[in-house]
Amino acid sequence: MWPGNVRELNNVIERAAVLAPDDRIDVDDLPEELRELEARLDPGTSAVRPVHSEDSGVQPYRDAVLEAKRSIIRRALEATGGHQTRAAELLKVRQPYLARLIKNLGVPKP
Repeated sequence: MWPGNVRELNNVIERAAVLAPDDRIDVDDLPEELRELEARLDPGTSAVRPVHSEDSGVQPYRDAVLEAKRSIIRRALEATGGHQTRAAELLKVRQPYLARLIKNLGVPKP
């Protein structure tokens, strides 16, 4: 279920198409707030599940994936002395996409 109007949906799709690293739009190309909303949708309905904090000692999947991405990007930046274009080449992604990931994931400069 889209939470906004058609014009907003069009803008999100256009932005994702422009910023996607290749010719396919992936979930990671969508705004963070949409990915969070999608993760909380109850399967088979449009109801949003409440977020619960469990003390299981296991990192939620989404948090683990985000941390893995941060780590991969940090290592590439360290290997290239902080040079984003070379890091993007190492990671086999376009530099604008890497720059967006760095910003969205809050990756610190080496």
